[in-house]
Amino acid sequence: MHKFILMALAGLVLVGCASLPTYDAKLAASCQAYANTLYSLAALKDEMTEQQITTVNNARTVINPICISGDYRSAQSALALVEQYLAQLNGIEVTQ
Repeated sequence: MHKFILMALAGLVLVGCASLPTYDAKLAASCQAYANTLYSLAALKDEMTEQQITTVNNARTVINPICISGDYRSAQSALALVEQYLAQLNGIEVTQ
């Protein structure tokens, strides 16, 4: 009986671990968030300062190869870069 309970608990732990998002899944979600953010910022481009435009262009230089071309060695490090630059983009405030 105890063996059965231990095996059932081990099975539940394995199922729980299998359902955690992988770095690839998190990266895909972050790339989608990046695309949505770029779309929103594009609508405001005429009201952005030169510094804000430079921030967007710098982010695009780093993130586009990752999100569009899939050019990265590690999903974990790629995710960190995308999240870092996405935070910068989300910090852009445009006054109209």
